[in-house]
Amino acid sequence: MKDEEAEPPRQPKSFNRERFLLRLVAVVLIAEVSLYAFGAGVCAWRSAQQLVPQGGLCARFDNAVHTAFGVALNTLLALLGGKALSDSNRPPGP
Repeated sequence: MKDEEAEPPRQPKSFNRERFLLRLVAVVLIAEVSLYAFGAGVCAWRSAQQLVPQGGLCARFDNAVHTAFGVALNTLLALLGGKALSDSNRPPGP
């Protein structure tokens, strides 16, 4: 007969909050880029067909993209800065 050693019980992995937040921000940024790429394509197509009036929604599209990316970048930097601050305030471990 085979001598089978019992596997030691596995310790559950602890929840890594920083990794979760960074992945969540990455998903949000990818979704945002996808939506704005789709919007830019629709605006370009409608402009080529001359279906968009001057000063319409597509004219304000550039400003909306700039604002949204600014907010997303500020959020990402705040999350990274918060992690750096929390790491610097932790006492050294064993």
